[in-house]
Amino acid sequence: MDPDLAAASPTGDATRSSVSPERRSGTAPAGAVVGLRQLLHSAWSSPLRRPTRVAAVVLGVTAVVLETSGLVGRLACLRGDCGPTATAWARVLDMDHVGSVPRLLVTSVFAVVCLVALTGAVRCHRAGARPWWLALAVGAAALSLAKAWSWHSLVEVGLSGLLPAADVQLVFVATAVVGIAVVTASGRRVRRDTRIAVTTWLALYAVAAVGLSALASAVAGAGPTALALGTWVEETAEALAAVGLLAVVVHGVVDLSRRR
Repeated sequence: MDPDLAAASPTGDATRSSVSPERRSGTAPAGAVVGLRQLLHSAWSSPLRRPTRVAAVVLGVTAVVLETSGLVGRLACLRGDCGPTATAWARVLDMDHVGSVPRLLVTSVFAVVCLVALTGAVRCHRAGARPWWLALAVGAAALSLAKAWSWHSLVEVGLSGLLPAADVQLVFVATAVVGIAVVTASGRRVRRDTRIAVTTWLALYAVAAVGLSALASAVAGAGPTALALGTWVEETAEALAAVGLLAVVVHGVVDLSRRR
């Protein structure tokens, strides 16, 4: 039995063996839902220290304000209410325009995640944990570059002439699954709470970047207003997931420093 699971359950294997196979199989769907709920609760209720928690709240509110400003500017321009100056500001604050302030914020958050993860690789006292922190740093750097240059859109356009739209989305899903699997598999020597929180926030970002992006594209046929609202949901969710990831990574590295 996994030591982490044994530690979490005072009865260990005895509790597991007391449940019949029939009962376990009958409650498998409910167990999966409960497990997912516990993962999300672990990520959202991580015992962050006050400075980290305050910084995360400030960053999250800033992200929502910027994304909402971008939405308001886009809707105003769609109605024809933008002059030259307003149009220029709308592009600066646009939700998904390359080089816009909201996009640069998320790019910067992932860049900081990369630096903090590299710090964790240096400070960790378990040799087996170092590859996990390095993999996390590489992944965060890739996400930062992808957000800065809109790799998602570039790949989507590049593959659109080769694959059906549904298959293109499957490519993104497969890429996200592989990335999360690498982080999960390389984290067996990392503290369980840190591993679960980081992996969950990465998964939430993948859902926002891939799933909500596909949803935004699906509603584009309803008109530019629907597309703008879908983009706001997608970009805001991505920004909040990135901030959550940064918070739990900082917490994990600070915890490494305290245990040295």
